[in-house]
Amino acid sequence: MRFCRSYRAVLVLPLLHSVASHAANLASLAAKYPPSTLPAPEGLHLKYVVLGKDNDLWLGSHFFTQIDANASLPTFSLDRAQESPFPVAIVSKQEAADAPGCTCCSPMCENNVQWLRLVDDNDMSVGNIDTVYRVETAGGSRPATCKGQEKAFEVPYTAQYWMYSNET
Repeated sequence: MRFCRSYRAVLVLPLLHSVASHAANLASLAAKYPPSTLPAPEGLHLKYVVLGKDNDLWLGSHFFTQIDANASLPTFSLDRAQESPFPVAIVSKQEAADAPGCTCCSPMCENNVQWLRLVDDNDMSVGNIDTVYRVETAGGSRPATCKGQEKAFEVPYTAQYWMYSNET
């Protein structure tokens, strides 16, 4: 399989430019976690559900932290959360599952990036977020060929990020 020189999946809207509803009862929201082949978040406590949706709430940023010359880890810095210290989850991919056909936000029902379970297995996170699920993805998959693409290009996507803690 031939890959283009530089490919990056990016959110249509900045990640965490989001709805970060302060639900009074997160347990009832946690019960609505979308079914998938990923391990269920049993025994974990839901802290945030982050949606790529255009509004005036910014909760933080998503980027990759370089840990050595050849590796970087997904990082979620919730620096606008009203917690001290604010949550920073530095996680690694534990499991991936193909996105199920149509999801809530994908009209195309195809080319959706995988759903992921990301876990802090290096005790690098702070602020009580140590597990992140990327679900309900729409778009973001690499094109089948590089024909007609620039040397570097981006493929937009949207997703929900469900953020959990082992602690209450």
